[in-house]
Amino acid sequence: MQEAWCQEKLTDKKVRCGLCIIGCAVPEGGQGLCRTRANQDGRLINTVYGRLSSFSTDFVEKVPLYHFYPNHRFLTIGGVGCNLHCRFCLTWNITQTDPDEIETDSLSPEQLVNAAAGLRCRGIAYTHSEPTLNIEFYSEVMERAHKAGLVNVFATNGFISLDAFERISGFVDAVALTFKGSPRFYGRVCGAAYDREHFTSLVEAIRGKGIHLEVVYVLIPGENDDDESLHELIELVKKARVPLIFLRFFPSYKMDGLESPSEESLEHALNLAYASGVEYAYMENIFEHPGKNTYCPGCKTTLIEREGYGIVSWRIKDKRCPECGMEIPITGEPLLKTLSTG
Repeated sequence: MQEAWCQEKLTDKKVRCGLCIIGCAVPEGGQGLCRTRANQDGRLINTVYGRLSSFSTDFVEKVPLYHFYPNHRFLTIGGVGCNLHCRFCLTWNITQTDPDEIETDSLSPEQLVNAAAGLRCRGIAYTHSEPTLNIEFYSEVMERAHKAGLVNVFATNGFISLDAFERISGFVDAVALTFKGSPRFYGRVCGAAYDREHFTSLVEAIRGKGIHLEVVYVLIPGENDDDESLHELIELVKKARVPLIFLRFFPSYKMDGLESPSEESLEHALNLAYASGVEYAYMENIFEHPGKNTYCPGCKTTLIEREGYGIVSWRIKDKRCPECGMEIPITGEPLLKTLSTG
């Protein structure tokens, strides 16, 4: 256990948690909605400090990020718990279950960084559960990773407070920000209120610090695939001028009776994004489709072809389109061994 960041003492030994924008007022002996912050004698404690539920290596495209160190593998680690209660959560067994009931391991920051380096990963991705909830531990890992020449990817639902993000921003190299849907969708399906002003401010903070950003959207048929919800998403992405990735929903948790969206539904969302002025939009959780590829916004040349979570063809030259010379915003050098670069 570790004393928690971002806490404000209230009366009667209550403590206000400022880690995320929900802002739980936690009474003595109680927990926040995330079940990872507990009030012990008027102090807020991170009860899951250092606990890891998952540990693996994956292509960065699986995070997903499409314009950040393409085709590199990352050490991906996950903790437990979440400050949202999404009814479609794919990793519900570690996010929507009492943390005390989840089998976890404890590895030191040094062990994690040594593992990433030993496995020849380009960096570490903090994902699977909401990484904000283990921020005190992850900040130590991220600092040590930077010292070892590794990069850090923070995959978040965006409810992290600006104060908390500011404290880790010097160690974060990329953010995969998952946006859920309309305000009504957030309240009905995710169990939390959507704050447009906060999301706008968070995006501005990320971009203002030069941190790589991509926005992720899980497309759920009949739930958040309507044009009104998509336009809310698209306006956020257009203001940020970042890539947008549509994830194909898979039935899970309390929404396991729904079907996955059809290719036509994904294509509609993708085409709407392009027609509305988004320069880079993608489809994911689908093995092979033209919607996974990167195209030049200027001349429409196919620049990157993808299958599964990997890249099979790369045509970008010095971060520019080889046909029209337009600059393509890719952060970091791609790993192109064995790839076609014609």
